[in-house]
Amino acid sequence: YVNIIENNNALLLQLISDILDLAKIEAGTLEFIYNDVDINLLLDEVEQITQLKIDSSRVSFSFVERLSECIIHTERNRLLQVINNFISNAIKFTKENGKISIQLMDTEDTATVKITDNGIGMKPESLNHIFDKFYRVPTGNLHDVKGYGLGLYYVRTMIEKHGGTVSVESEPGHGSIFTLVINE
Repeated sequence: YVNIIENNNALLLQLISDILDLAKIEAGTLEFIYNDVDINLLLDEVEQITQLKIDSSRVSFSFVERLSECIIHTERNRLLQVINNFISNAIKFTKENGKISIQLMDTEDTATVKITDNGIGMKPESLNHIFDKFYRVPTGNLHDVKGYGLGLYYVRTMIEKHGGTVSVESEPGHGSIFTLVINE
């Protein structure tokens, strides 16, 4: 029971934080503190946090591709929150013997982060709405899925405020790939 209370407490705190951030964004009062951020180190931190969150007997997680150097000028805590949101969703929708991976790629003036899972995937009609406010992917029994449909809306809003983009590819039964492109 203590674990259930702790998990629900963490979900509630995250929900409140996301709602407050979204209200600040819509009001134009959310402050961003930009610094040079080593994305490899940030993703190493994500990997360590994720290893503690997952049931490794059910799902594996790995940082499969990194760059020799990738430093961008961004808001570190917001970027960490965005990536952790993708990972949390991947964990939530990944089945037994699941695999989640993260890749970091670099092009001329952008860093690209891809989060891939072999979870339940999504139907094409869900892909058009996945980043909408309060949208939850129909899974047959929505009571099995925790969340309020704000996480990916928050992600899209936050990334667009930073001049980046976010996209998704998915196929039912074969998982999803979320791609985050960050301007350097």
